[in-house]
Amino acid sequence: MTVDPLPTASARFAEQSAQQETVHLNAQHPWPGLAPYDEASSAYFFGRSEEARELLRMVRLAPLTVLYSKSGLGKTSLLQAGFFPLLRAKHYFPVHLRLDYSPAATLPPLEQAARILRTALETAHADFTPWNKDESLWQYLHKRDLEIWSHDNYPLIPVLVFDQFEEIFSRGEGNTGRIQSNLNNLADLIENRIPSELAVYFTNRHKILSLDLTSQRYRVLLAFREDFLPEMETWKEQVPSLFRNRLRLLPMNRERAIESVSHAGAAVLAPGVAEPLVNFVGNLDPNATGTTSVIEPVLLSLCCYQLNQRRLPAGKIDVSLLHQAGQDILQDFYDEALSGMPDQVSEFIETYLIQGDQYRGSYPVDQAIQDGFITRVQLSILADKYRLLRIDQQFGTNRIELIHDRLVNVVSKARDERLRQIENKKLRAQEQARQRQLAFENLNRLARKLRAALLLAVCLAGIAVYGWYTANVAKEKTFLAQSSLRVVSESLDMANGTRVGGDERAILQLLAINQITPSEAVDSAILTVLSNKNATQKIWSTGDRITSVAVNQQATLIATAGMGNTLRLWNFQGQLINQQVQAHQCAHEGEPNRRCGILNVSFSPDGAHIVTSGQDATLRLWHTSTLKFIGKLQGHSDQVTSATFSPDGEHIVSGSLDKTLRLWSTNTLKSVAILEGHMDGVTSVVFSPDGTRIVSGSHDNTLRLWDAKTLASIHEPLQGHKDSITRIDYSSDGLMIASSSQDKTLRLWNAQTLKALGEPLRGHDDIVWNVAFSPDNTRIVTAAHDRTLRLWKTENGQPIGKPIQGHEESVMAVAFSPDGKYFVSGGRDNTLRIWDANDHQPIHSQLKGGHKNFVASVAYSPDGKLIVSGSDDATVQLWDAESGNTAGKPMKNHTGSLNGVAFSPDGKWIVSGASDQLLCLWDTASQTLMDVMTGHEDGIESVAFSPNGKFIASGSKDNTVRLWNRKSGRLIHRPMTAHDKMVRGVAFSRDGELIASASYDGTVRLWHVRSGRSIAELTGHEAAVTSVAFSPDNNHLVSGSKDHTLILWDLNTHQSVGEPMAGHTDRVNSVAFSPDGKQIISGSSDHTLRLWNRKTGQAIGGPMRGHEKRVNSVAYHPDGTRIVSGSDDMTLRIWPAHNNWVEQLCNKLTRNMTEKEWHEWISSEIEYQKQCPDLPVAS
Repeated sequence: MTVDPLPTASARFAEQSAQQETVHLNAQHPWPGLAPYDEASSAYFFGRSEEARELLRMVRLAPLTVLYSKSGLGKTSLLQAGFFPLLRAKHYFPVHLRLDYSPAATLPPLEQAARILRTALETAHADFTPWNKDESLWQYLHKRDLEIWSHDNYPLIPVLVFDQFEEIFSRGEGNTGRIQSNLNNLADLIENRIPSELAVYFTNRHKILSLDLTSQRYRVLLAFREDFLPEMETWKEQVPSLFRNRLRLLPMNRERAIESVSHAGAAVLAPGVAEPLVNFVGNLDPNATGTTSVIEPVLLSLCCYQLNQRRLPAGKIDVSLLHQAGQDILQDFYDEALSGMPDQVSEFIETYLIQGDQYRGSYPVDQAIQDGFITRVQLSILADKYRLLRIDQQFGTNRIELIHDRLVNVVSKARDERLRQIENKKLRAQEQARQRQLAFENLNRLARKLRAALLLAVCLAGIAVYGWYTANVAKEKTFLAQSSLRVVSESLDMANGTRVGGDERAILQLLAINQITPSEAVDSAILTVLSNKNATQKIWSTGDRITSVAVNQQATLIATAGMGNTLRLWNFQGQLINQQVQAHQCAHEGEPNRRCGILNVSFSPDGAHIVTSGQDATLRLWHTSTLKFIGKLQGHSDQVTSATFSPDGEHIVSGSLDKTLRLWSTNTLKSVAILEGHMDGVTSVVFSPDGTRIVSGSHDNTLRLWDAKTLASIHEPLQGHKDSITRIDYSSDGLMIASSSQDKTLRLWNAQTLKALGEPLRGHDDIVWNVAFSPDNTRIVTAAHDRTLRLWKTENGQPIGKPIQGHEESVMAVAFSPDGKYFVSGGRDNTLRIWDANDHQPIHSQLKGGHKNFVASVAYSPDGKLIVSGSDDATVQLWDAESGNTAGKPMKNHTGSLNGVAFSPDGKWIVSGASDQLLCLWDTASQTLMDVMTGHEDGIESVAFSPNGKFIASGSKDNTVRLWNRKSGRLIHRPMTAHDKMVRGVAFSRDGELIASASYDGTVRLWHVRSGRSIAELTGHEAAVTSVAFSPDNNHLVSGSKDHTLILWDLNTHQSVGEPMAGHTDRVNSVAFSPDGKQIISGSSDHTLRLWNRKTGQAIGGPMRGHEKRVNSVAYHPDGTRIVSGSDDMTLRIWPAHNNWVEQLCNKLTRNMTEKEWHEWISSEIEYQKQCPDLPVAS
């Protein structure tokens, strides 16, 4: 008798996966696994009721509804099991459409939809108007006599649900004509437009009367993957209503996932197993609090399904089964998904899509396909069928990632096993090589007898060595390129907060890879990080979760305290000056890590002393200079949350969770008073600037004021917050009080009337932990649990700019420097950061989406708040210089390529010139056309406003320069004619007396504004001159040319100064002086910008890379800190105005990475190099 072997785990998983599509759910089998829930399974579908109700509301509201999400979040399940039953209850008729959009499809998509609708109506035994032969879906739904009734006699409204609608793009096989035709047809149905092919109906009155052309007795819902949003955006012109009614489906949180599992599996789950099961799937720490949980529904359903398959028939799914089989389920899932895939796919996933053994990585889709790691078909199978991978759009780029962190451990084990096999193979190869070496030695002994054979052997060996060397060099280059791509991608994700690691690591990695493999991609990444971290002056790890920071009045020291029970002193360069370890006594003997944290730190007014308060219910006083312990202040019976010195330094006030405040003498260290009144723990205390009052905040949601002399309560508690007060601060003039709260708001109070000033200030998404006034009281800074800081205007409570990002975890503490130039923050991510309080917003390095063709000209407004650009798409576009977003719609009037734009000196006007020979004057505020100036006989290449704003100069292909009256739109005098070829650039001198013109005849000319006469011809370039600019002091002129150089001219002698500035490798298209006249910026067709020292004529640093095509225009911000450029790649870029990017990044750090970090973060196969020469290597 023979016995068949048991199937392997992978085979069993494959068999079960194949069967899932036909599983009918019941109480004993309540999960479908990887398959979506269908409508018949709605009784077992939980956790998405809110989304289903919202979809119902949307469908009832408008004809079109859009549902989108990342893959694996259960859109189809939500539609079929959650949404469809609600529709039917309201007498809608849902029709689930999963259409074939491929060119091989036997029917067009809408004909498929028509057949599915008809079949669904017949199956439901509905009573409906018959379908005529050759009648389209649009015609049928617009029949004047159309009626659809349910079998129980209710009128029905069809809802056409186009599921997985992204396949109209992904399965179109690049046939853009067919894709567009399908989109056009569907757009007619959605927007209720008469299709063009029905024009024949207008010749037949009877047929026209048979249609109701205005009614829309149906609804449409489109469901698609989020990474196809850019493709959908291209459809907006045809479907204006596309995104008006949309819902983005998000992952489940922990609570809803537990609810889903426990309700569906009530009959098969052991008591208490739902929560650990969800924690397992979500890779969640059951003891962690305050963390955002993310549960992938498809992974949850898969694990529940597989656990249910493994339980005994009469048994339950319990914790022991979960521990025994949980990891095997995920391993089987991974193995099955990759079965049949080539090795490079698994190697790609294991190399690039995980980071260490804990976190996911990501990789650009296009780059992965271009590098040959994976094909689009393979990606589709792993994303759509197996749900192992997903495509996520991050900062404009589609990137591949694992569906959840839960799979990282599985993938890392597979990686380790693969590497072990490779190592074994390598050892076998080495053994074979050893055997070959022995054989070779034997052969060599024989060869010594024959001189000729020996010579031949040497030659062959030389060839082999050369081949080995060549192969290794190529291999090393490939390895370095792949490492560079990985590190750059990881670093950008870390800097953007989408990957664990933090800013410090991101910057160190970029600096390291810049030394190993410098490239345009690395330069672009460095610029992006430098731009986004513009406000970050310094960042360093303190080794402790920071709860409190303080800055001394001399602005020389920063004190930090945290849960690690260490008091530390730092200078503003991030150097540790001194520290006191184990500063407070732990509350419980034998438990050194429990209840020993320091909750608050404060300097005395003279900076000589520091007071700390902690979880041990005590305060401690320290000498600042030595951190020598002075004494302990005891009296509170619970944690002391806050302590601060009086303005004269004679007293300390403290607040405690024992609901009291205490006043202490700094001389005797004795408690001199107890202040009672709060109904819950006191969280914050502060003296008024004159020392006459004390303000306290509490978990009882109130603030209280106390007389510092009589110690009596001054007023009724100040009420307004809806949750605990976290921190309070007094303005230095004593007129205002600010309070932050767990209710996510900030409130301002009049310190004299004790009334709230306006409504609560909202802008944070979570608890606001800390608040501080600037020394001049014009601004307030807040720190919050949402990992951000915000600045606010004191006068009106308005936020200043966007939230300030950088911390990886909750920001617990913040303090201004005494001069108000900086503020310091610390958080649970262990880092301390110094921020520029005046320039705290990121520089938006790339501005795109405003033009459909190359950007020819750019300019800053005089106040620096706006940027204007002109493009070959014939439009003028305004941009918000702070946010990087477009400001208003494109200004359209030109019919040709737009070559020049300029702001008037007061910023009220914009002038544009184009190849259509027109100059257009626009009102900046309203963005409306005010005047059109005509006169040029060929296209206009350049425009400029005079310094007084009264005149406009234009240069043209008709070889002339013309001067216009801005007010009347008329020419001032005859055209200025002296050039033999087109005028490519014009500029006014700073005093408004001269115009300079750059021409393709190879010269620069100077013109007298009043007379229009040419007063000088400047020659020196060896090719066409493209651009000119005057220095701010009016003493010099700079020009750029097709000869790849810039020339500086002395305006007194009209002679060139020094040698031409050489460095570009292609034509120079644009030049500009910095506002202080010390630097010159140039943009070139070599895709780069370059900075030049005006005095020496030498390039400052290397080329500024980032644009993908030629740079057409450059301009300085009025304050000289930034540069804007426009390019053929259809984007604008904003750059820091100093080209020492590496030095700037190093200035934000306090250390180099350790050799261990180098091996883990960069590579163990590349020799360690210091990233910043002047910084120490961390130990």
